[in-house]
Amino acid sequence: MKDLVVKGDWWFPGKEQEKVRGELRFSEEKGSRLFLEPSNLPLIKKTDIILGLTDNNDKITLYDCYLQRFGLIGLREYEFESRNLFWGVHFEDIPHFSRIDFQSETLSQWVNIDGFTHREDITLRPGESAIFYKKPEDVKLGKWDCCTCYLIFKVVQISSGRSSHKQELKQEVSLRLDYEEDVVFIDIESQAHALMNMLAFAADSPVYSNEMTGYTLATGEMPIGIYSRQHIRGSLTKEKEVSHFLFEFTDVHEHAPQFIEKWIDLSLGDLSPFTNNYIAEKYIPSGFVERKFLEYVRCLEVYHRKTSRQNSMKLKERLLEIVGKYRYNIELFSDYAVEEFCERAKNGRHYLTHYEEKADQERMSLNEMVEKTNKMKILIDICLLAEMGFSKEDIDRKFHHYISMPYRIMAADSYIEKHLTDESEKIATKKAATYLIKHCSNEPYVILALCNMHTKEEREELAASIKVLKSIGMLQKLVSRGNVRIVFSKEYEKYVDKYYREKKKEEEEVRSTSKRKGKEEGS
Repeated sequence: MKDLVVKGDWWFPGKEQEKVRGELRFSEEKGSRLFLEPSNLPLIKKTDIILGLTDNNDKITLYDCYLQRFGLIGLREYEFESRNLFWGVHFEDIPHFSRIDFQSETLSQWVNIDGFTHREDITLRPGESAIFYKKPEDVKLGKWDCCTCYLIFKVVQISSGRSSHKQELKQEVSLRLDYEEDVVFIDIESQAHALMNMLAFAADSPVYSNEMTGYTLATGEMPIGIYSRQHIRGSLTKEKEVSHFLFEFTDVHEHAPQFIEKWIDLSLGDLSPFTNNYIAEKYIPSGFVERKFLEYVRCLEVYHRKTSRQNSMKLKERLLEIVGKYRYNIELFSDYAVEEFCERAKNGRHYLTHYEEKADQERMSLNEMVEKTNKMKILIDICLLAEMGFSKEDIDRKFHHYISMPYRIMAADSYIEKHLTDESEKIATKKAATYLIKHCSNEPYVILALCNMHTKEEREELAASIKVLKSIGMLQKLVSRGNVRIVFSKEYEKYVDKYYREKKKEEEEVRSTSKRKGKEEGS
């Protein structure tokens, strides 16, 4: 949304004769602020609507306005802040719309469909060049109540300044909410936010609308610009390129209506406290891990309460049921670790919420809290995917390709910090760990241990070997043969035991098979 600074006349509905000069300023960070010149207006702390007409004769409606500052002596100066700004229309009462279109940078990345093609069947003369574009078909994403949701494609031409030396074609993707009749804007806004929250869940990062346009039955196809404050400070409102999505449009397009309708129900129905509180964490700058730990525990507890309808169960019992239901084959918990995880999560929540002196000695270290927090995040992601209708197999695949990577890197980093002291050694090992985790985290059976069970010389040799393997392309060969696994933290010894037991079992089976074949050949 672009910043605005406009001057004009302003008045309250039904009091056009009492116009006051003023300046309207809008920015994503601070929202809409109206500065009125000194006047004899009565003191009004809150008003639903302020109407305006700019010096260029553009109509403006400010909705849900609060008085922020006023003068006390003589003619009063007023400063109002409004929740929403509607450009191009005067609403005398609560705003209603029959259609809303909104865009987001993340939406285009999530859809990942474009109409630009390279054609080799066209003959061009020397010096000529051509760009071919075929608009993708609009997609009906779902229908709930009186609303139908569409995915809309269009192409726009962008020129650079007054010069025609640079021309650019850009495909824009938008979500459209189409209603059978005019609907109160606040209801439309909640549904639009629910869809943006779905994108935030898929991208694991904040999502903002960079353009929103509305239409009413009365004004027909005349576009009405909608401006709203983005409730995060500074550069955090700028969306970043998303490298991995938990799920993309291509994953749901065949059954898009079912997935979208289930997400709307998750966001606006009985599970909304669970869903929306979890998504809200993505919009909060990184802070104390204790706060995030508590919020994730609370989300899991709310989820179990809403889905099981059991009000008398204790926290540990709830966590055990969730882990038992959704642990799947993701190796997030080994068999022995489930009980320990739920017990430690329960104790951590009780310690931080109801401080007890006797529990002080059993409180979590920072590293352990980071580990537990990230495991709970993965559990919540799996719960939401399952509620949306993803199958166990889909979740397994998406988990390995997306969820486990940041978790494993963070866990490896925290473990390296705990067990290594030399800074240069930490840096080298973290780089090696991150690279291997990104490329090899799904492949079984040769164990790379990033922990204090190796000597310093062994770790240095390991880091050097990884660099060599990477440079000669040998690492990918190892991965393709399926013999690399990353392990870390205190589960290392269990993985080692499991690995050697399995390896010994395989060797015994090979020997027994050879002996059996030898006897059969001898006979």
